[in-house]
Amino acid sequence: MQSLRFIFPVLGLLSALVVVSCVEEEGLSDLPLYTIPFVANVHGVALECGQTYDGVGASSSTIEARDVRFYVHDVQLVTADGEAVDLSLDSDNAFQLQYPRADGSTGAVVLLDFTDMSSDWCSERGTGATRGFVSGRAPEGDYTGVRFTVGVPEEVNHVDGAVSEAPLNAYGMQWTWASGYRHMKVDVVATTGDKVKESYSFHPGAQGCESSTGDVAGPYDCTMPLHAPVDLELAVGSQAVEFDLGRFYAGDDLNRGRGCMFVRNLDDPQDEEGVEANGCDEMFASIGITLPSEEGGSAGTTPQTAFRVIDFSGTPGSAPEYPDVESLSAGDPTGWPHPDYERSADLDIETASVAAGEDSHAPDDLRYGSNCMKCHQSNGPGKGQYVAAGTIYDSEGAPWVEGGTIELGTADEAIRFGPPVPLEEKLVGWEMKLALPIDAHGQWYTTAVPDIDYHVENYYARVLDGAGNLKMVMAIAPQGACNHCHSTGFEILMPAGEEAGQ
Repeated sequence: MQSLRFIFPVLGLLSALVVVSCVEEEGLSDLPLYTIPFVANVHGVALECGQTYDGVGASSSTIEARDVRFYVHDVQLVTADGEAVDLSLDSDNAFQLQYPRADGSTGAVVLLDFTDMSSDWCSERGTGATRGFVSGRAPEGDYTGVRFTVGVPEEVNHVDGAVSEAPLNAYGMQWTWASGYRHMKVDVVATTGDKVKESYSFHPGAQGCESSTGDVAGPYDCTMPLHAPVDLELAVGSQAVEFDLGRFYAGDDLNRGRGCMFVRNLDDPQDEEGVEANGCDEMFASIGITLPSEEGGSAGTTPQTAFRVIDFSGTPGSAPEYPDVESLSAGDPTGWPHPDYERSADLDIETASVAAGEDSHAPDDLRYGSNCMKCHQSNGPGKGQYVAAGTIYDSEGAPWVEGGTIELGTADEAIRFGPPVPLEEKLVGWEMKLALPIDAHGQWYTTAVPDIDYHVENYYARVLDGAGNLKMVMAIAPQGACNHCHSTGFEILMPAGEEAGQ
């Protein structure tokens, strides 16, 4: 079975608190439209799912892509005399989103996505659609450069991704309330000689974040936002921004460790005992960030090497249109949630999964296995507004039909790394708050319950099979929408036999 992480993201207030729909600024629609292409390569060769690339990193490893995505914000065009002009980016309900800044102005965040689902490895982490450009309006001018910042802007970094608008709802990109989003997600299969590492990762996100109110929902102050500014000379209209994995990994040794999770090098049991893993310092340096030498220090800057400009003569495409709410179907999760949807009060019922129940969506339903909170929330057509919901499959990926229980609760500490310990000992000071039966379709769900408030506490999860055996223990995350992350090739699988996950 693939090693999977089971995350309970939190249901909170919708985008009224954190994101805004497209704001029409006076005269903006009359300005020229500028498109900046972005491409992902490996040593100058186009990155494609299913292709292998040799000679990568210090050990000349071979890599194959699993998932390559990153956010950018504060996109600017630069004139020949050095004047920077904001590129005003519209929301498109897919990859670009406007948001309100604290000073009353409007900012925007963009998700760039270079991996689809066209290969075995990409199908487990990739997405159905890709995005290789940023598009927006600016005054007509002779622009010779582009500036942008890699990462999610702090104004929207600590939000409820399960119910936010795209691209803040992209599965697999959000982590915890404090750290917020993964600014980048670069996952590859790394092969060096006869050693195969099925997931070599780079997942940077904000560090040293504390809630200024004491609530887990923030707002947060972060000592290390870990945003990476990029400034390039670029001929608008004939050149593109290239992110090259060959240069990104140039200083790294993919034969040592499993990469970098935020600012922690990931050890690998395949490596020799006592060999320190590479990863964090090298990959962060490639995007222009130096990590502090000790805990509590500050991050610095260094010239980035992963991004450069290349000639480009292709067609990057146009931004997808935002659909009319009338065109959406309540039986299809595509397009939900929608900010224009007027939800009927009749939908706001109390409901929860029951053992052997069949009221949830069956496996042949379009909604089966998708993010339940896309519809079961204030801007969606689902019955009841869920605070926790998800789907589990058997170890082979077929619908789970043997029942069981999902437990939510609190703990003083979670043992996630280090030597293996029994599952019962993974959560220190475990206190169960809620037990949800897994129904006949392998699904569980509930509307509001008194003991669950994601804005006050963090919750862990335990998965028990139909016989009451503890099978998995899962870490916290900021929402109860399990399928926000665990869908489309990243499903939750019930371990078979005596096997257990963590």
